[in-house]
Amino acid sequence: MKIIICYIFATLIGAQTALSAFPEKTIPKDKGNGSSYTYVSVGVGIPIPVPNFQVGRREKFDNSAVDVSIGLVTAVIASRIYGNCSYLKYVNEGKYYIGAGGSVEVAVLFCEPFINYGLTPTFCVGKENEKRFHQIRASLISFTPIGIGIYPDIAYQYGFKF
Repeated sequence: MKIIICYIFATLIGAQTALSAFPEKTIPKDKGNGSSYTYVSVGVGIPIPVPNFQVGRREKFDNSAVDVSIGLVTAVIASRIYGNCSYLKYVNEGKYYIGAGGSVEVAVLFCEPFINYGLTPTFCVGKENEKRFHQIRASLISFTPIGIGIYPDIAYQYGFKF
């Protein structure tokens, strides 16, 4: 498992390096929704209203983007910390997007000593404007040390660009 975690972090660092190699002119400057940005988002789980918080960076290229973020989902008895990397494809003149990616997660249950971690594929759809975005992020399965588990997770997120 340590090898997988090291591989994921090396991939994320490699993606960061690869993104910095793109010339500045490939980032669109004339779109109404702006160019690359850093963001903070708050959200709530669906149907169980568990709050979540996320900080990230979205690097845009023509009609696509790479989104890298870290987040916290917390309730009274349990919390989850995750790192996420997604590829987004913009449609309808850059106002809407669909995306897919993956996250590395660590979950802690406070009422008994329990810690779990895993890799989770994620999917999202969203709408973006000049200063904010809305998105729904969903995942169904997680690859953990004890095997593949079904952990459905759907969250609505509202993000602020800066």
